[in-house]
Amino acid sequence: MSWKGLTYKGTERLRSREWNTMLDALNELYGFLTDGQHDINVDEIYANMGVFNKRINCEGKPVILDGDPISIYQFYDLAKQQIQEAIDKSALPGKLDQIYGKLPSKDDVTGAINNANVTGICDLIREYTKRSAEATEAQQPKLDLMVEYTRQTSEVLLKVKMDEYGNVGVRISEPIDEYGRVQIGPPTELLEEYKSAMNSGSIAAADNTTGFSLTLYKGGRPNVNVYYKLGGAGNVYLKVSRDGSTWRTIKTYTLSASGEGWDAPPPIAYPYVKLETDATGIDVEFEITASR
Repeated sequence: MSWKGLTYKGTERLRSREWNTMLDALNELYGFLTDGQHDINVDEIYANMGVFNKRINCEGKPVILDGDPISIYQFYDLAKQQIQEAIDKSALPGKLDQIYGKLPSKDDVTGAINNANVTGICDLIREYTKRSAEATEAQQPKLDLMVEYTRQTSEVLLKVKMDEYGNVGVRISEPIDEYGRVQIGPPTELLEEYKSAMNSGSIAAADNTTGFSLTLYKGGRPNVNVYYKLGGAGNVYLKVSRDGSTWRTIKTYTLSASGEGWDAPPPIAYPYVKLETDATGIDVEFEITASR
């Protein structure tokens, strides 16, 4: 604190003026360090942690902190130039020259072919071809006999047909072709049986004086769906028959008012099915569908 006039002392008594002067000097130093208006030059700083209220400068430039944006425009052109020089000086052209330099010439390829045992391979191919031709010629009589047997068999098979009762499940629809393959197919009647059968009909209330019915010959199609619609209260009867004349009721649908309904009853084996109502003076609409 020499600028305050204080000097080093020994074991003399410390006077109040000297003590107060020292405190004033410390207060001035504290204000000098904390007012942010004075620069402090220190050669070396050793600390475990530092807290700075303002950005730190180093050699006249601000120190980059985490989160600061970084611009590369200052050294972009220089980096681009250096990368291009590295590509130009690479060893790629030299490697390509080495690769192309190792490709064989036309004379080398021709010489390799001439030195190969191509003639021996061709001789083997001719020998095997000759043996195959001789074997085929030796078996020709047997092949002719097989063709004749096939022709006779086709003539017999063509006579086989399904009768009107379907006793034969399939028939030969075409003869045996030149390769000995038999082309068979189911009869048209059998194909028709696998198609769905359907019938629908309706009657207006003014024409409905005796009721209404709808019949479907479904054949061997066991799965039956029925749809009915009445313009008023009434009963609908699902009936079956084996000959189309004698009918048996298997189910009754009752509507207490106008409405419609749909049903899929259990499989029905009878070939004839019918929907019938005895209600008169109302609109009626029926549909019956059967399939396998």
